[in-house]
Amino acid sequence: MTYGDLRADARAARIAGDAEVRRAAQELIRADARARWAKVGLFPHRTMRAALIGSALVLVLWMIDSSMTRDQMWPWLAALYNTIDTAWSVLTTVVPS
Repeated sequence: MTYGDLRADARAARIAGDAEVRRAAQELIRADARARWAKVGLFPHRTMRAALIGSALVLVLWMIDSSMTRDQMWPWLAALYNTIDTAWSVLTTVVPS
């Protein structure tokens, strides 16, 4: 989580007077910091993508449920809707409004 080992390398190189090793250690610290911030930036991007895909899926499921009865659906789709209905019933029962 920290750059302690890299800073120790840079410090040891500075004490030894080796500018090239110190420069390399400092560059590793900078590269690692950039990589960490890049990973942090991925979280909102992936969260937004998942939200958009989930919203599109919910919209499609809602449109299908609005336009067809359960008898007209494929059996696996009707079972999916029944599972969603059961989960919603359990959720509304367990969580007070």
